[in-house]
Amino acid sequence: MALQSVLFFDIVAQTQTLTFILNKVHLDQLIFSKDEVTLAETPGFALPKNDFILYNNFLLTFQNAINVNFPELPNANNTPLPFSTFNIQLENKGLKNIYYNQTSQGNIVYNTDYIPEAKNTSFVARKRITITMQEFFLMCAMHNTYTQQVNLS
Repeated sequence: MALQSVLFFDIVAQTQTLTFILNKVHLDQLIFSKDEVTLAETPGFALPKNDFILYNNFLLTFQNAINVNFPELPNANNTPLPFSTFNIQLENKGLKNIYYNQTSQGNIVYNTDYIPEAKNTSFVARKRITITMQEFFLMCAMHNTYTQQVNLS
């Protein structure tokens, strides 16, 4: 069964939630609330290439829904600069790996490893973390760039 997502918009609470589900198992979740995004704790998981591409598409849909449901956000002025560091890296030491790492103030946001020979992506375990909107918007752009590299390999 392919990766699925549930996008929930709560107009009263002014929140938006994206939940990723594979074979009835909750894999990951992002929650927008009060000008920040919280990524839920996850024990880590693996996705085949096609599901990883779906994951990225669902993430971009979540971002677009935030822009539509909360139109004042993209125009926010005087907001703090992102605290995240990003790294996309190709390593070829006997086995080719394409890595995507993002941290926020030293804490893992994403630590992902795609192995082209296996056509499989592994997400490392993550503790619950809250990031700024600027970090989130950059995360979506960088994650999309990473997904394009995965799709090409």
